[in-house]
Amino acid sequence: MAEAISGVGLMFGPVFGAFLYSAFGYFFTFFAFGLIILLNLVVTYQVTPESLNHTEYAEEKIDDDKKPPKPVSFNMFLQNKRSMYAFVACVVVCISISY
Repeated sequence: MAEAISGVGLMFGPVFGAFLYSAFGYFFTFFAFGLIILLNLVVTYQVTPESLNHTEYAEEKIDDDKKPPKPVSFNMFLQNKRSMYAFVACVVVCISISY
């Protein structure tokens, strides 16, 4: 899904941006795409589940001698040094490819 949406954005983004730039100028185009990114952030925050494995373990019965597994949250993922290193590396690569 992410690759499909990325492809759609790469197809329609320049066309939409060129239309906005020719009709309203640079500042409005920059402002409009900033609002789109902000809207994307809000929607992503709303639809992202609180924990990654909550539904898997809620349906399973856990034996009395075993402790229930700790739910994996996105906060735990973001606090992991390896995942943050991968995120920062991806950002640096994307910025270097763009310029």
